[in-house]
Amino acid sequence: MKKYLLVALIGLSFLGAGFRAAAQSILKGNITDLKADTLSLYYRFEGENKSAKVPVKAGTFAWSAPIKEPSFSALYLPVKGVMEKFSFYLAPGVQTLTGSVATKEEFKKLSLKGNSEQEDYLKFSKHSDSLLVEYSKLNDSAARAVGEAKVTMQGQADKMLRVATFGAAEDYIQSHPDKYLSVDMLVSILPNLDPSKARELYDGLTPFLKGSSSGKLMAGYLKAASHGELGNYIAEFVLNDVDGKSVKFSEFKGKYVLIDFWASWCAPCRAENPNVLKLYKEFKDKNFTVLGISLDTKTEDWKKAIKEDGLPWTQLLDKRGKDSLSGYYGITGIPSNFLVDPEGKIVGRNLRGDTLGAKLKELLE
Repeated sequence: MKKYLLVALIGLSFLGAGFRAAAQSILKGNITDLKADTLSLYYRFEGENKSAKVPVKAGTFAWSAPIKEPSFSALYLPVKGVMEKFSFYLAPGVQTLTGSVATKEEFKKLSLKGNSEQEDYLKFSKHSDSLLVEYSKLNDSAARAVGEAKVTMQGQADKMLRVATFGAAEDYIQSHPDKYLSVDMLVSILPNLDPSKARELYDGLTPFLKGSSSGKLMAGYLKAASHGELGNYIAEFVLNDVDGKSVKFSEFKGKYVLIDFWASWCAPCRAENPNVLKLYKEFKDKNFTVLGISLDTKTEDWKKAIKEDGLPWTQLLDKRGKDSLSGYYGITGIPSNFLVDPEGKIVGRNLRGDTLGAKLKELLE
């Protein structure tokens, strides 16, 4: 989860009058044992994902682009024949990457100098790592405990994991409203936030950050996410099932429906499927069903996953990209779901594991 959080970030802070004028970003590198002619670089430019091939000569390279805002980026380097991802912040100005890729341990020590965004990112990462260490200790203790002590300690461990992965980010956003890291972390943790909480955090940001590309992106997500707030009604939609037949959402009116957004390539989605299947079997005769909405782009992969996971409920495929149902509801990450009552009103959102089971028992028993 932490990996998802950090990889999803896109930028850090850079304040001052010179920010917009310094529109050129220069990335230099001097890497020992780097055996490659080119490196793959991925970054964001004016809100869009970009990629570039960086030429390398004898372990050194220099690349530039008109980067106007700090951009969370990824550079892939070969380490003993395996491509490893170095995540970093690319900012206006000159930054230099040094170190060695002789071993994976040396790769982890690569150092990027030249921008404060990277320093803030590393500082937050260190803090987050320390929280994850605490979680690991609690989780190990819970695994050794028995009876009520085990339940109590596991609850403490789960709470610490929530703090380490999302709580720390929320605290940072609230205490650093003028940092690029704040707005980009807000974008990254949005799938795990109630829309009202996301709006509260966004409103606390400075106007400068709200006007950035990430700030505008966040504003768009919030507008879309408002469609899926508790108490709202699911809008009618029509999608095709595995047989190519058109299915309307209104056909499910009269039942409690878990609208489950997933994809075959989403590991957390596949991991949650057995729990959803268990609950489906438990409550399917109590006016409850599941409606799967897949974000797959490859139909065969989608159908294969349905078969492998033994999912008996109606499955629909949505390949419409920005015009998709997930886009309409501002869904930025999966798994994601809505629990809808017989009238089509949203009564639960992003319910998983024991939380989903408890909600269904509350409503159906």
